[in-house]
Amino acid sequence: MEKKEFTEQVMKLITDNPVKYIKIRDIFEEMFGNRDISKPEAISDQEYKRLRLRFQDIDVPFSWCSTKEAVCQLYIAIDKHRNRHGSDDDYTFKKSTKSKKKGLFGLFR
Repeated sequence: MEKKEFTEQVMKLITDNPVKYIKIRDIFEEMFGNRDISKPEAISDQEYKRLRLRFQDIDVPFSWCSTKEAVCQLYIAIDKHRNRHGSDDDYTFKKSTKSKKKGLFGLFR
């Protein structure tokens, strides 16, 4: 899968299921810290197996972790999103700003 496709899928995941995105991001942070894993050689076989098992636990699509290259592309897409939007900890989802009518048929406020 190409990088552009991964980026699009990550963006779709963020809008559809932000909790899963946060879990994936946290797994990467926990396992690799600040280490750059943008190349498949940066991930050992043992780390890759542990990562796949953790992704299976949270129902990440198999195509996202089928190879080390796919894991690296996923990492790059998530990292790109994080860098684009600043700190993810401050990232909040906006609620609708529509005013709600109160009272009988909205006559009384």
